[in-house]
Amino acid sequence: MPGNATVSLRGHTRGEIADFLDREAITCAHSNNVISGILGKLWNYKEEGEEISPSIVFTDDISTFIKSLPGCTKFYLGECDANEDAAKRILKDCAPLTGENSQIFIERADDGSVIRYGIFSFPRSPTSLSMEEIVKLDIAQFAILIEKSSPTSLRIIGSKDSSVSILMSTVREEDNSQAAVDHFINDLIHDIDDDKEDFRKYLQKVFSRELSKSHGTILICSNPNGHPELSSISDKISLEDGIDLYMLFKRFRNGSSAESLLGLQMAEDLLRGFLACDGMILFSTNGKISSYRVFFRPQDATDEPKVVGGARRRAFAGVSALKTDLLKSALFRSQDGTTEYKEITNEPV
Repeated sequence: MPGNATVSLRGHTRGEIADFLDREAITCAHSNNVISGILGKLWNYKEEGEEISPSIVFTDDISTFIKSLPGCTKFYLGECDANEDAAKRILKDCAPLTGENSQIFIERADDGSVIRYGIFSFPRSPTSLSMEEIVKLDIAQFAILIEKSSPTSLRIIGSKDSSVSILMSTVREEDNSQAAVDHFINDLIHDIDDDKEDFRKYLQKVFSRELSKSHGTILICSNPNGHPELSSISDKISLEDGIDLYMLFKRFRNGSSAESLLGLQMAEDLLRGFLACDGMILFSTNGKISSYRVFFRPQDATDEPKVVGGARRRAFAGVSALKTDLLKSALFRSQDGTTEYKEITNEPV
């Protein structure tokens, strides 16, 4: 029998948000309206054709929230009724002003019917807490973080450690991206002894931030030599002495000077640039970046990967299948956020 149907994610999303707020000890239809509106706008928000993905803190007292952030300043930019239409106004007024050190805040009134919003900004260093960690500092205060976690998903995290992931896609997705990234980071710090755990946490923040902005990449980890002589990945731009992320991090931790901060920030900027380039990026197990624009070139028919997919997927399959003791692992990140880790078999070529 003929019929028409309309499928909407709105009802499901509002139900999940209501359950989330309940776990955070807040029952407020007004807050649900605002958060639903933000999620609908944020996942593909653009200004002048450029995508902007700010982090947003929703709280009942922004002054209390920022007390734990030394040097933080806030600027109220507007006030409006707490409904779904508020999202458009908040993002239009605030999103273009956000950046690495500046984020959006939304402050709800006691009954939740009215909100004030604006920008808060504080000096960040490479070892600063992440926004997720900051939100969880005070379990007694109502505070939630809303942010884009991949090109097709958003997440909400509360001060009481509740969370919700919203997938803006009909494709079934397994949330194994963090586990895959963590496996790869473990390889990057394999041959490091001092400050290993602190360096791990630093890399987790950097990778989480930069990969979420990436339009897809492949990362490879090699032995400490950093320049494996493999004909199938010889087409690359080698960094003669490498970018020693670990040494730059250690200098900053030990001195926290302006010079050491600049050196570490410059390395992060270069990594961001490498991720924007075609090809793969080659790291080593002592925390160095040794090459970028690395391309997989099969040497014979047996090296050609038998997989369905684009060039990046085929390159990942090809390099992962190499039989060598010169490489340790590979990490694949697709444009839609799919993330996979592969250990490379430790056998001589």
